Amino acid sequence: MYTKQSWVSVFHALQMASMPFSTVIGLVIFGMLTAPPSYQKPPETISELFSAAEGRALAGKQEESRGFYNRIIAQSPGTWALVSAYWGRGGTYFNQFSKMNSRVRSLRLKIRSDPSFTNDYQTTQQAAQNLFNQGMADHRRAAQIAEASGLVACGQEIREILPRLSMGMVRYNNPYSLYLKRKLPRC
Repeated sequence: MYTKQSWVSVFHALQMASMPFSTVIGLVIFGMLTAPPSYQKPPETISELFSAAEGRALAGKQEESRGFYNRIIAQSPGTWALVSAYWGRGGTYFNQFSKMNSRVRSLRLKIRSDPSFTNDYQTTQQAAQNLFNQGMADHRRAAQIAEASGLVACGQEIREILPRLSMGMVRYNNPYSLYLKRKLPRC
């Protein structure tokens, strides 16, 4: 990476070569834009893993996000982190389900006029159902861990949300974010 001194020396060398000022500025900006990206260390701590998982989920990279949540769960952190990891991982499944369920609905309309879409519809519907079931299982697991460790209010909050999900997300195709906040307030 270039330092400030190296840029100043490049600037002076180009200036001495009697180049126009706009050319010098253009070359400096070009050098800055084409510099290699700085190295980012991979997340290692629980808080870094949570940040990476949430960032990937917000960017729509649900599989990558689940990978980070899986690493958190594998490290068997404290109760709060474990509940949050299962909660977050379940959320990635639900977010992916929401997108796939839209495809299921459009395929359902297509097979009314063209039966050749039947196999695609059935395959997509099964994949969507699997994502939904995995999300429900993770949220139930988060509630179980919370209740077993004395976080009763947290577990109850999760259990209150679960019945609304199947009705709204599956039947009405409402997005997951409509029902839940990213973080559980009582946990």
